[in-house]
Amino acid sequence: MWMDLHSPLFRPRERTWRLNTTLLDDPLLRMEFSDRLKQYFQDNLDVEDVPVATVWEAHKAVIRGHFIGAATAIKRAKTAEVADLLHNIRRLESQTDTVTDASFQEATLLRRRLNEILDEKIRLDAIKAKCRFALSENRPSRLLAILLRQRRRLAYIAKIKLKNGLCSSLPADIMEEFASYYQSLYHIDAVEGPGSPPESLSTYLQSRVTSKLSSSARESLATPISIEELSTALKSMKNGRCPGPDGLPLEYYKCFGESLSPLLVRLFQSIDGSTHLHPRTLAATITVIPKPGKDHSDCKNYRPISLLNVDTKILAKILATRLMPYVSGLVKPDQVGFMPGREAKDATSRALNAITLAKRSGQALLLFSVDAEKAFDRVRWNYLFEVLHLMGLPDNYFHWIAALYHKPTARVRINGALSTEITIYNGTRQGCPLSPLLFALSLEPLLESVRSDADISGIRGRSREHVVSAYADDLLFMLTNTESSLPAALKTLAEFGEHSGFRINADKSEFLDINLHPIVTSRLKQRFPFAWCPTKMRYLGIWLTPSHSRLFELNYKPLLDSFRADLAGWNNKFISWLGRVNVIKMNLLPRLLYVFQTVPIPVPAEFFVTLRSLILKFIWPKGKPRVRYETLCRAKNRGGLALPDTKLYFYATQLTRVLDWSLTSAEKLWLDLEEELMGTPLW
Repeated sequence: MWMDLHSPLFRPRERTWRLNTTLLDDPLLRMEFSDRLKQYFQDNLDVEDVPVATVWEAHKAVIRGHFIGAATAIKRAKTAEVADLLHNIRRLESQTDTVTDASFQEATLLRRRLNEILDEKIRLDAIKAKCRFALSENRPSRLLAILLRQRRRLAYIAKIKLKNGLCSSLPADIMEEFASYYQSLYHIDAVEGPGSPPESLSTYLQSRVTSKLSSSARESLATPISIEELSTALKSMKNGRCPGPDGLPLEYYKCFGESLSPLLVRLFQSIDGSTHLHPRTLAATITVIPKPGKDHSDCKNYRPISLLNVDTKILAKILATRLMPYVSGLVKPDQVGFMPGREAKDATSRALNAITLAKRSGQALLLFSVDAEKAFDRVRWNYLFEVLHLMGLPDNYFHWIAALYHKPTARVRINGALSTEITIYNGTRQGCPLSPLLFALSLEPLLESVRSDADISGIRGRSREHVVSAYADDLLFMLTNTESSLPAALKTLAEFGEHSGFRINADKSEFLDINLHPIVTSRLKQRFPFAWCPTKMRYLGIWLTPSHSRLFELNYKPLLDSFRADLAGWNNKFISWLGRVNVIKMNLLPRLLYVFQTVPIPVPAEFFVTLRSLILKFIWPKGKPRVRYETLCRAKNRGGLALPDTKLYFYATQLTRVLDWSLTSAEKLWLDLEEELMGTPLW
């Protein structure tokens, strides 16, 4: 009797191919694949009317067939060998009456070979399953980090809220809702109407793009891409990352770099504005990651990460590496995100100094934290390209960027199934190495608009006025004369949004008032729909508060509580003694250093005593410590284990400010406020 069960919740997963990288470990197979690649390129390159982009994309299908054939042949051979080994082992074991040394030795060799095959299969299965265990538990590695994670949440999306407000758990409805949401998100012109016309956009940007590349920088960016650049990009990229839709990971490009690099460089050099990458090269798979603490039945509460093909990422990596040395000259120090030499502590120190200066002088100050809605995904390309042109990017470099944005497509992966193909018309894709720099460049006209607007006033330092601070799309306005400055700032944001696609999320934007008169506060609450923070505001992972006396309570005590909870949860895991020391180094220390750097306040001795006690209890979960704390903190060449001494790290992070005072870098705008507070030159 047969029984077929059909459920409306069932949706078959689409099988996607991914290269089994263990095939690359076999030198004979590597040689065979390399010869076939060379033969393919020899037969197909320079064929009349066949673009290089087509030859490149077609080679993926050819080599994929060879990989599948080799894997199938190996699997069949291993299966037959295992069956043959088992047959012979059973035959020898059945000869119980006439056991000889020769038969015993033969059986031993057969069992050893069988174990080798089975061990190899287990290793491959472990790689495929991404098993959650630490083979190198004593090393501060990715495996140890995986072991420390809390129980992995299921990535399954059980239900989604539809446009009519009702929730559905049917896979077809969930897939359709996500596909519709991202199609709308990546084609805002069709939903909200087209952006500003070219003449209006050019007029808007003319006075707001004030930084331009030098002639030497233009020449450097315009040079043809070389094999050396490609090799450097390959070396800097990490193995083990999930490939794009073509299934070819980075390991493939590194293994066959000698055969692939010349054609890949030729492909990049062929891009000239009229020649583009193949459409399948620009295809991507969007995987959605739920944002913590949000309603996961709403599509907008998922972060879309684009899994790009590795050849596309290589081009983006080369372009990002070229642009990095010059981007600081194009983006002024108000923007600290993704900029070399700038970091989050520059933004938080600036905010804390602004609060301190306002409290000391009695000046009314309003902190306005702006949350941008899907900022990376809403950037209009015509706006982005116009900004790049006005900043002086050379034609060759611009053609490479334009090629990355020439009709890219994507499919959304939901519960293992893939949606229909979506064409992308706007946004900088999260997962692309070049996207952070392009977004920072696209936001600079807004920051320049705020800086140059006489109606928007900020707090005055020693030599300049401080109005806005940015970490990527996290904007913090520091406004004085709030009843006139705030409407002007919102007008500037709205005007910028008309051209670029930028839009404020009113539900998540917040106010924190410093010394505002209650009447002013009441009027602002009536006029503006943003949330008011009564005592504290979260910015870049720390809490800002009008009273510095509460900074320790709001930032350091919760950190201590999170350490206590984490260490208690990790105590029951199978981590060795040396592994526990490395847990402190790789997990607790970075979190501690971030707060030390971003909230530079005096910390009472009790904090370090409590922290030291928690660390010792974790390292020695049973009984009293057997080695002194000071001995553990010594360097390894002095008989210790290099356990971090948290108090010394605290001193070190605070002493770096002395170096900042001495250098007085123009990149660190918080120094200007700090000098005004000190009343004397910091040096």
